[in-house]
Amino acid sequence: LRAMNTVLIVLLMQHFAKGTDQVAVLGSQARRIIASKDRFLCVTMDYWPSDKYSTNPDAHYPWRNSSVYTADFTNPTLRSALAALAPINLRVGGSLADQIVFNVSEGVSTECAPPLADTSDIQGYTQGCLPSSRYAELHSLCADTGCGIIFGLNGLYGRLPDPNSEEIWSGPWDPANAEALLRFTKDSGMDATLVGVELGNEIDGAAGISAKLSPDEYASSFTKLKALLAEVWPGGTDDDGGNKERPMLIGPDSSGFSDSWWFPQFLGNLSIQETELDVITWHLYFLGSGNSSEVAGEVLNATYLNLLAPKCQKHHDTLEPFTNGETTPQFWLGEGGGAWGSGQDGTTNTFLSTFWFADSLGTLAATGNDAFCRQALIGGNYALLQLSPDSNSLSPNPDFYLALLWRMLMGDVVLSAFARQEEDSMWRVGGNGTQGSLRTYSHCARLGDDDFSSFPLGSVAVVLVNLSEDSRSVDLLMLLETPIDNVRGIDKDSHNTEDMRYEWHLTSTSLESHETLLNGVQLKLDDADGTVQLPLQPIAVSASSPVSIGPHSTAFLVLPAADAKACL
Repeated sequence: LRAMNTVLIVLLMQHFAKGTDQVAVLGSQARRIIASKDRFLCVTMDYWPSDKYSTNPDAHYPWRNSSVYTADFTNPTLRSALAALAPINLRVGGSLADQIVFNVSEGVSTECAPPLADTSDIQGYTQGCLPSSRYAELHSLCADTGCGIIFGLNGLYGRLPDPNSEEIWSGPWDPANAEALLRFTKDSGMDATLVGVELGNEIDGAAGISAKLSPDEYASSFTKLKALLAEVWPGGTDDDGGNKERPMLIGPDSSGFSDSWWFPQFLGNLSIQETELDVITWHLYFLGSGNSSEVAGEVLNATYLNLLAPKCQKHHDTLEPFTNGETTPQFWLGEGGGAWGSGQDGTTNTFLSTFWFADSLGTLAATGNDAFCRQALIGGNYALLQLSPDSNSLSPNPDFYLALLWRMLMGDVVLSAFARQEEDSMWRVGGNGTQGSLRTYSHCARLGDDDFSSFPLGSVAVVLVNLSEDSRSVDLLMLLETPIDNVRGIDKDSHNTEDMRYEWHLTSTSLESHETLLNGVQLKLDDADGTVQLPLQPIAVSASSPVSIGPHSTAFLVLPAADAKACL
């Protein structure tokens, strides 16, 4: 999907000391993430009521006070967490999105109630209504904290289910309620925080959950929505796909990306109708069901984690013939939380989760994805922010701090990073499905305007994920404009020993802990007001010294003096 510009940066370990892991990290190519406004990382929020049941032991109601309807938008931890991650997109939608209507339309009852439990419905709930006042509070939250909203519209509005199957729906999509909401958004001045709109959630063909729409009728719905957006916002979009004028058109939020027939037909119908999506989205819960006993082992299994890269490549091959219009659409993982079914308590909300999450961030960025929307900011057993079981207080799970470091350090130019371990003579590239227990990813460092991410042009950021129970020693050396096949022994003394490297090491007291240690010190909220404490301070070491990475840990590194050509 993206042209790969040959570049170079080589971070090379040579002269391996006896007894150390023989590891090299190299970068030889780059791609630029094109997600609008520096927002590769995205978070989600669902509609689930507090009585949403989970079969996870000791975590049967993980959505209590944690949804669009019930979350406390004034909570200082929630607000400070969003502000720390900003700029970031907040995707609002999920499984109940196609059962939600909005009370800004004349055709909607003034009695606006959330979904109620209904065992006869495939999702377990009735249709619900979102009050305009709550919708306005959502926009106010983002206006205050620096997030942009990706809002999911009801893709089944006006359609009727087949009398013989609740999954088969037919008939045209009725845009009336969506139009009322969009005009209300613009007239109220809230379009400044509306980055994009989606239409439907996992209602694609055979893989659909709430419904199974045919490719042609679903494509026709997006054509209607595109015309509606152009009517409400006739001025178009910003050059970078921003939201000053017209929100982006995003979809179809497919439930697993059916490559064999549905997606090509859907995209083909869009092409015939001359409708281009700004963003193509797919969903993935890479670890499978939250009820599976295999999940905890998968997060530390290099062979299993390597399955993600070829899956991404297969998706790209499917998309390629349909992305040659006037503009190239962005490609997002529009929802991913590790394990579906609200996650797995004790795995996707503990330090164990940081391994699949860090590896997925690196792999998705390296394989052409422009954003990763993490399920969920709050709610479920995969939340970045955990609600206390006996109060309404929130605390960051380890994945929050990993997300924060990624947002803080990793820029939008992705470098190819390689590793060669002691027991393996082959070079293994990060993100191509061949890595071992040391996972390696590299980007140009983020050029921020704050104290903890103000790195000079040419700086390089590296992520090392150690799946092993053993410590590792990695020696980094910069080598520019050198093909990997020509790499030989490099004199370590050629490196300027006065240059510094900054390191952020994430560990925990145990893999099943909710606690996070940064460089050996536990990260905590501010005692006075419960806000996230910033900045996350690194340790500074000589750039020529080895990196010592502990067992079961992730290290973020920044080399300010790298002077990398791709990062200038």
